[in-house]
Amino acid sequence: AIFQSAEGLQKGSTVQMAGVKIGKVERIYLNPNNFMAQVFFSVKRQIALPEDSTASIVSQSLLSGKLLSITPGNSIKSMPPNSSILRTQSAMNLESMLSHFLFSSEKK
Repeated sequence: AIFQSAEGLQKGSTVQMAGVKIGKVERIYLNPNNFMAQVFFSVKRQIALPEDSTASIVSQSLLSGKLLSITPGNSIKSMPPNSSILRTQSAMNLESMLSHFLFSSEKK
């Protein structure tokens, strides 16, 4: 999966679906061609992800790290092995959100 930012995600981070662990992050690197974060992950063999599934980087809790959350799509076709999830959402940066909220309210 390709993200604009993989901030907070690490090798070994949990991959989950519906709140259940289904795999782990294997590798993260910066693609030098498009400057995007490339995230490689594995899921349990018995899990067949629909080809229109989405991947999001979310917080495990307010104080802990990030995990990769998979939302299954509606397609009856499954993703082939070693394919890529095309629909992704990068991690939300709490500090940036708070800063934006605080400084935008000062202008009023």
